[in-house]
Amino acid sequence: YVMRDMGYNYLAPLGKNAMIITHGDNDTFPLWYIQEVEGVRTDVRIMNTSLLGTDWYIDQLKCRMYESDPVNFSIQRDQYLYGTNDFVQIYDRFDGGAIPGKTLMDIFRNPKITIPLNDGKNHNYIAARNVIIPVNKENVAKYGIVAQEDMHKVMDTIILSIPEGKNSLNKTELMILDLVCNYNWERPIYFMQKGGDINIGIKDYMQYDGVAYKFVPIKSKTGHGELQQVGTEALYNRIMNVFRWDSFKKEGYNVDYQNLLTFNNLHSPRDFMVNCAKALYAKGDTLRAVEVLDKMQEVMPTSNYPLNNSTLSALTERAIMDAIAIYLATSNKEKAYALADEFIDETSKAVLLFSQEFHGDYLSYDDLQTNLYYLLMTARVFETNGDAQKAEEINSLIAPFLQQE
Repeated sequence: YVMRDMGYNYLAPLGKNAMIITHGDNDTFPLWYIQEVEGVRTDVRIMNTSLLGTDWYIDQLKCRMYESDPVNFSIQRDQYLYGTNDFVQIYDRFDGGAIPGKTLMDIFRNPKITIPLNDGKNHNYIAARNVIIPVNKENVAKYGIVAQEDMHKVMDTIILSIPEGKNSLNKTELMILDLVCNYNWERPIYFMQKGGDINIGIKDYMQYDGVAYKFVPIKSKTGHGELQQVGTEALYNRIMNVFRWDSFKKEGYNVDYQNLLTFNNLHSPRDFMVNCAKALYAKGDTLRAVEVLDKMQEVMPTSNYPLNNSTLSALTERAIMDAIAIYLATSNKEKAYALADEFIDETSKAVLLFSQEFHGDYLSYDDLQTNLYYLLMTARVFETNGDAQKAEEINSLIAPFLQQE
């Protein structure tokens, strides 16, 4: 049921008639299910990049489906048929200059404008690395592409820059580029995993919306490490009022490895809830920042989803340390201590496990280092927030291992 509810959470908050670009199985199958079986948000078009390189799938996208409008591609069918333009060469005829996206695709579609390749045949190609996309600000506002509070950040044009050293586009990248080059900002475009392997310059124009990134005409450095552009108000409302959480907090069922991997690491609700709290705190909204953190602990009980999942990844652990820091910064010391003590207890047990002797060495030296690092960073959180006593208490757990070194 968590996958069903997460599928709902992916689709329910998206803008009307939106397109959401997914990449693999785990971020696509729940969306297909919730649409096809339960009829949720049938106006949203799901576009899977694993299939977007096939002609039959592109054909489907160009058709209306339920309440979802067709996807507008300008590339003709004979240019995306099986075995055609699977990889398209980039040959910059403008010496780094930027040209309009529609012009770029006009050149690509023109059968008379080709270059010879090693197979002895002439081929269409991408004629520039820097592509100008005009921004229809009226549509951006009308269709909710950008919240009103951020409209002052909207640019008149954006420029997609295909990286130097990238000499070709695969068919999936070609179709996404074609879509964006002809985009009139009338329906929202969302990307899972910030676009995954799609590398055509779109990552500079992503807004963090929690479970997905939204393509917006605002340039920023937004990713897991840095969140310059966040749809804060919308994300808060989704977490508190829209998303389904009942299956996550239900007790008495087995949470298997795949579930832990997905929801503690790949698409961690804790991660996007803490990121929302950080964005609210940065705006001075400490009350709602704490509300989101409290919600996180309510809907993601540690009996189902441990705080320390270090053998799989570090996404949840980082979120927990950030949550402790926000609790301390907002004078919620009791909540900070409660969360920290549980995290320290889990992490100390991991240290105990991985420090056991095995064939003359540690059971797992790398995992031991990772968990000692978590303790060190948690101590630093308290130290930074003026609680030297708690920091020293945590550091005392690390000291015996430092002495061994």
